[in-house]
Amino acid sequence: MDRRLSPLIAFDLDGTIAHTEAVSYADAVDLLQTHYNLPITMEIWYARYHGMAGPSLINALNADFATDLTWADYLHHRRARVPAMLAKGVNPAPGVLQVIRTLHTQGHPIALASNSDPTRVSLTWQNLTGQRSAGIDLAQVFAAKTFNAISDTGTGRAKPAPDIYLNLLQTLHLAPHQVLAVEDSPIGVAAATAAGIPCWGYVGLSPTPEELGTKLKAAGAKRLLAHWDDFLPLLAKYKLPKPKA
Repeated sequence: MDRRLSPLIAFDLDGTIAHTEAVSYADAVDLLQTHYNLPITMEIWYARYHGMAGPSLINALNADFATDLTWADYLHHRRARVPAMLAKGVNPAPGVLQVIRTLHTQGHPIALASNSDPTRVSLTWQNLTGQRSAGIDLAQVFAAKTFNAISDTGTGRAKPAPDIYLNLLQTLHLAPHQVLAVEDSPIGVAAATAAGIPCWGYVGLSPTPEELGTKLKAAGAKRLLAHWDDFLPLLAKYKLPKPKA
């Protein structure tokens, strides 16, 4: 593919690059159960809150359980648990490190568009396994092109609001059709789609890929990706959509 006609690839982080959800969601559910006494299970989390973060998550919990949780209090407790939660290591999605290394080596434009705050992103890079053997340092690769909606003070709108992607477009001086997002949650797909950005849905880490695929398509995903080994061949055939008038 001619790089002049290639899209910038905007990667989601949790559940797309890193299998953080294997530990993060269980930790969130444990916090909500033990500290806030909410009757939430992993099944409920995946069905109702998958991909949510920031005030939108707290608003959904308060609406569902008639509680008065605050984002500041929840963030305080979650952050205190993150270092220990990630310290044992986080696995990458199979094949994704090789894809990112290839794109980076070829000079293909890439960026990170994550609901995780900067501190959480940094800790994820520090604990993501396999980078040395893959010959890549993701903190360095994404250092200048990481976009978050949630700041360290807890301000900003997370996905499904399009803020992250709108900020990316404005900062990098790109039109929506010049970007291709990859997301693993309906909320992430909705955020990219609301910004006018085409989005592929990744289901490779989901415990229920068929069910997730249906939800991703309903949210606006143009294509489903089951394994990162398929990404580069599909990208080579990708044609930029025509810009909207």
